[in-house]
Amino acid sequence: MLRFILHKLLNKRWMALCLLVGNILMVAISASNPLYSNAVLQKTLTQDLSDAITEDGVNPAAFSMMTNISKSSVTQESVDRLHQAAEDAANLSKAMHMPSLMFTEDHYVSSIKTMSLMGRRTDTQQLSLGKRVDIADNIELMNGRMYSGELVNGDTIEVLVSERMMKQYDLLVGDTLELTNVYTDSSQQKTYKVFVVGVFRAKEGSELYWSRSSLMLCSYLVMDEGLFDELFIAGETYPYGIASWWYASLDYTKLNRNDVPEVIESIEEYQDKYEATFRQNLLPYIENYASNAQQLNATLLILQTPILVLVCAFIFMVSRQLIELEENEIAVIKSRGAYKKQILQLYLLQGGLLSGAGLVLGIPLGFLICSLLGASNSFLEFVRRSSLPVSITWETVLFAVGAALIACGTMVIPAIRHANVSIVSHKVSKQRKNALPWWQKCFVDVILILVSLYSIRAYNDYRSQMDVLLSTDSVRQLDLLLYFSSSLFIIGVGLLGIRIMPYIIRLVFFLFRKKWSPALYTSFQRVIRTRNSQTFIMLFLVLTIALGIFNADTARSVNSNNEEQIYYTNGCDVRLLEKTANDSTLAGSAPQLEVYRELEGVNAATRVFVSESATAQYAKENKSIRTNVMGIESKEFGETAWFKTSLLDQHWYRYLNALTCSPDAVLLSSNYQTAYGYKVGDSLTYRISGTEFTGTIYGFVDYWPGYISYYTTIDTETGLATNKDQFLIVSNLNYMESMAGSLSCEIWMDFEDSSSSIYTYASENNIYFASFSDANANLIDLKNTPVLQGTNGILTTNFIVILLLCTVGFLIYWILSIQSRTLQFGIFRAMGMSMREIITMLIGEQVLISGTAIGIGFVAGVLSSRIFVPLVQSAYLPEQQYIPMEPVSMVSDMVRLGIVVGLMILVCLCVIGWIVSKIRISQALKLGED
Repeated sequence: MLRFILHKLLNKRWMALCLLVGNILMVAISASNPLYSNAVLQKTLTQDLSDAITEDGVNPAAFSMMTNISKSSVTQESVDRLHQAAEDAANLSKAMHMPSLMFTEDHYVSSIKTMSLMGRRTDTQQLSLGKRVDIADNIELMNGRMYSGELVNGDTIEVLVSERMMKQYDLLVGDTLELTNVYTDSSQQKTYKVFVVGVFRAKEGSELYWSRSSLMLCSYLVMDEGLFDELFIAGETYPYGIASWWYASLDYTKLNRNDVPEVIESIEEYQDKYEATFRQNLLPYIENYASNAQQLNATLLILQTPILVLVCAFIFMVSRQLIELEENEIAVIKSRGAYKKQILQLYLLQGGLLSGAGLVLGIPLGFLICSLLGASNSFLEFVRRSSLPVSITWETVLFAVGAALIACGTMVIPAIRHANVSIVSHKVSKQRKNALPWWQKCFVDVILILVSLYSIRAYNDYRSQMDVLLSTDSVRQLDLLLYFSSSLFIIGVGLLGIRIMPYIIRLVFFLFRKKWSPALYTSFQRVIRTRNSQTFIMLFLVLTIALGIFNADTARSVNSNNEEQIYYTNGCDVRLLEKTANDSTLAGSAPQLEVYRELEGVNAATRVFVSESATAQYAKENKSIRTNVMGIESKEFGETAWFKTSLLDQHWYRYLNALTCSPDAVLLSSNYQTAYGYKVGDSLTYRISGTEFTGTIYGFVDYWPGYISYYTTIDTETGLATNKDQFLIVSNLNYMESMAGSLSCEIWMDFEDSSSSIYTYASENNIYFASFSDANANLIDLKNTPVLQGTNGILTTNFIVILLLCTVGFLIYWILSIQSRTLQFGIFRAMGMSMREIITMLIGEQVLISGTAIGIGFVAGVLSSRIFVPLVQSAYLPEQQYIPMEPVSMVSDMVRLGIVVGLMILVCLCVIGWIVSKIRISQALKLGED
């Protein structure tokens, strides 16, 4: 049987090759999901933890534990608790799934009263005396020597002190202190003394050892470890009590993303067990990671589902064509006594061979796709990034095997119907007229459209409650489902177009039936009579065109609107605030604006006063309104700030011009009008840090550069969020300074291209800013987020795969279709039809079938983009959507798609013409005799 299958595949090697390509793509796309997800999340996790050190100044994998036994409560229970804490501390590395870079411990006795015997001080001080593990390897002596491991003169302990401790407690090398409450024996007649033999500081390169806190360098007198155990642990009797502290610094770069849930669980267990004495920095970072991981996995799955469906459709189409070519063989085998089960086993084995080969070759291709995803910067745009830590996991194997099984099943499905075909039934089936397809009888197209439109209504109903209560996670999940609904909408519109298409073709044929040439007349008759056989290729083309348009528009819209969102919230390319000697909002010297204007690449710069803590007086109710105030110089502000003109009902320059009408003119955010009933011409009093200003209202704006119209508060118990209005007053900066004097203003700058000159200027002049924001840098950070990076990568990959499948699938269908009509073309040629007329007939069929499908696909793609793209926005940081998201469609994408489809049709026509021209009439007519 295996030899028979291999022989059969070799005889139809081009069909087999196409099936193999489909299987490879199916496995590769499926495997790329966990490959990319694991790799980018691992990279993001490591990067986030690295950023914690550089940006937040904390070691994310630093852990500390403390426990103590007081002198008055040394019991077996307290000793056991101390031992358990020591064991738990030693197991920190294992519990957190990270190797240890450094582990140390402190043990000390506190509240020891000391009195100097050197005569410089007469007061009593309370100090601590203890040991620190491995301290000798991590210090350098500034003066003196190391301590001895034995008592001197039977009662003196040699100790080291830190440089800071020496200054804080006025200690010198050679000082002797008497421990007035620590005795040498049980009679309590004689006390111990300590002798300072050296002063130390942290050794260069030992930052990790001392990273707990620099205060550790001055917290206690340090003595020999063995001597401390002998005197103060005393066989675990702890005569003076003890305080123990453990510190571990782990290697966060070795933290595997799959271990994050267990690490979170371990941290929570330690916190419950040791409460405030257990300290760590890791939990906030990995909790945020866990949320990002869930969102990324859901996004990847939803975005890849349509393309996987299309690949399945491609495999199904090729398999059906292959099996239809083998109908005669199946009928002969069936007539010779083969059972349906045996025929299905034959095709199952054939599908298994192709799926197995696809599995072997698809996983390496998945690595390549994963690299494309990681290098994606925007739609059809790639940049060089550091390579992702890609590795095969059980998830990858599971996804790949699942995809291979689905592909195998898809190849076997067409064989189920044909497995019962005998020679008689095969001949009879050819004589049957076109019956109405089952999906038309069941109105599947209408059902799919209604389901997708219902999802929009459900979404809008849910979002209408947004002003009252909003659950961010629920909205994200709902928006991801909307993306899946868009695929249902595309399929529904495609099927509806295919349902209507025959009637339109009949109408066109009827209206011009007396004018058609024989070739075009034959084209119409062929399409009308074989409409059912054309359904699948038409639907395939519809999905190809529609998904290509939708994916392109989705990617462009997400990228464009995210970019606009960043520039809007920032207000300009770069905004900064110089540090002033006085922290008061109204105090400070005017920044050197000309210096910034002269920087390389600066198009424009202006001073902007910004206050977020002003109050406006609502006279009708004698109520104070917390508000934001922005003081601007209208002309310079208009030249510098970034603003999308379509956000307002008229060009925003008109509002800037209104400010110049009067020194005290102000613009208010529209919520002043809706919430408090203010009108144009009203007066408004507002106060900033005790200085009172009066303004006349000249207009209201819904949006303004840098103005965030609401902020979100989240209920920690229910997880629900509520949006609160923020109010804005825009005033003339010159008027404000005439009332309050010099103001501490931000510098807003617009750059022609790169903003690198501001960084060079600050570095060369050692300038530090109280606040600094670069929109370009923020945009780069956003593009590097796993969700957006994965979205761009997947949509780009989908677009490329769609074009590839469209070309290959289209050519296969038409080549096989022409080959199956060899007898018909021979008869036409024998009847006197010229080659030109046959080519005209084929072109007519192309226009009627392919042209109609492309038109339906274009309509479905444009409709789905207009309806669904604006609704997908909440999957990409919905809490930060401060301006409306608008669908963006780039002509270049349509041109790319059009060029590929046009070349595909042109190549197809050339191949068809070449095949038809090679047909020999005599051989074609002999086929009829067979």
